This record gives sequence, C-alpha cells and structure tokens, in this order.
Amino acid sequence: IDVDHLYELITKYFTGTVAIIGTIQFNTAVHQLSRKINKTGTVSATNQGVSGSLTQATNGTNLSGKDVFHFGSSLSAAVPQIKPLSAGEVLGCTSPIIKYAQTVIYIGDGRFHLESAMIRNPTLEFHKYCPFSRKLSKEFYDFDKMKTIREAEIKKAMKGKSFGIILGTLGRQGNKQIFKNLVEYLGKNYRVYKIVVEEINEHILDSFDFVDSFVQVGCPRLSIDWGHNYKKPLLSPFEVYYQGGEYNMDYYSNEGYGPWKNYNNTGCNEKL
Repeated sequence: IDVDHLYELITKYFTGTVAIIGTIQFNTAVHQLSRKINKTGTVSATNQGVSGSLTQATNGTNLSGKDVFHFGSSLSAAVPQIKPLSAGEVLGCTSPIIKYAQTVIYIGDGRFHLESAMIRNPTLEFHKYCPFSRKLSKEFYDFDKMKTIREAEIKKAMKGKSFGIILGTLGRQGNKQIFKNLVEYLGKNYRVYKIVVEEINEHILDSFDFVDSFVQVGCPRLSIDWGHNYKKPLLSPFEVYYQGGEYNMDYYSNEGYGPWKNYNNTGCNEKL
C-alpha cells in the first residue's frame, strides 16, 4: 500500500480528527498513516498536487465537493480499538465504538469488514481507500433499513413456539458456551432443538420443517445480511437478547459481558 498517496489524499480532502481503521493485513499501514498525520500536526487542505481522486461511491453516485471537502487547517488521526483485536483492526462481526472523530478512513478492499464498523457507528461519515485501485470513496450503509428488517425478524421469531439452536463447526466461529447460554435462555419459553452443522444453508434449514425459528452460533453477519431471505427467521445470538437501541458488533470482543459474546459470556443469563 502506498501510504504516502493516501496521506496526500487525506490532507487534500479532510480536516479535524479522522479515525483510521482497516483489515488486519493493512494494520501496519493504518499505524504508519496515523503516525505520519500526527507527526505533521497542522496541514493545509488544498485541491492541488495529488495523483488520485474521490471518484465514486459504492452506491454508484459521483461525489461532489459538498460531500467530501472539509476545508480548514487542523488535521489529526486516531486509531480506535476494541480488544483483543489490534488497534485499528475491524472484523465483519467486531468493531469499536469510534469516539472523538466524525470521519472514518477504512483501508481495505471490499465492504464486508467496513460494514461492521458502519453498523456500530451509524452516525459517522465513512470513506474507503482501496490499496489496489488507489481510490478513496465515500461509503454509505442503510442502517435504518437493516435495523427495521432485523427487528421484524426478531419479533417474528419470538412469536414461534420452537427454536432450532445451531452450532456452526466451520473454522473457529462456533462457541459452545454461547450455544449453552442460548439453550438455557430460550429453553425457558420455547421447545429447543440442538443442531450441529458445518455449513448453514437453506436446504439444511428446510429439513427442519417442524422448527419455527432458528438462531445460529457461527457468523453473525449471516443473519444480519441474509437472515431475512430464509423461509423462517434466522437470528444471531445477539438478536436473541436484543431489546432495541444500539446494535452491538462485539462478537469477538472481551470488553464487557454478554451471553452472545465469545469472551466473558458465562453466568450472563442470570444478569438479564
């Protein structure tokens, strides 16, 4: 990644404090960029001398000056962290709450991991720098639409009489303690069926035609992104406990407690 090129783009288009995040393979660049910005301290935002552009957002709309230009002189960088992830690192299911910045620069290709941070911080402005195309684009996520869809699926799931609780065995996504927490919690009010599978797909879910709703201990984004496309509700562990408000993205976080998390997840049902 050409850190100098991205640095020039940022000093061209932004002022104030920018938060810098990215996928783990670009974590070194995240910190190099942060140090370079903070070492410089005060810069002058201009429109000259940068070989690159804010060309097009993922939704296909051309960016105009009013969308991306923040003229002024002061610029600084912050690298947020959600432990145990490295500072600046985000995962598709785990992202920090970003404070002290209204603008976020994400380094990486694709949107899967970026969307995690956008879901966790729906009021912030996000830009993605793709190291391969060398383009910086303003990115958008319809948080309200996602939340409306997921809340409707949660409500629908809770109206059923039975839950299929799925433990995914693919990679390291499944967690037996979360599985146990869900069996204990849902077993108080629903008939529970324990299901262990490597892959979760429509064919497998359809084979359990006697189950009203499902919750999967695997990849939370499977539920968030595609759960409403199945014939029956497919929730994430967090959604089983969700009571409205902020939508947590803390599946692999060891900060705080929660029966839906991979860490600090024992004895949590009693605290609810």
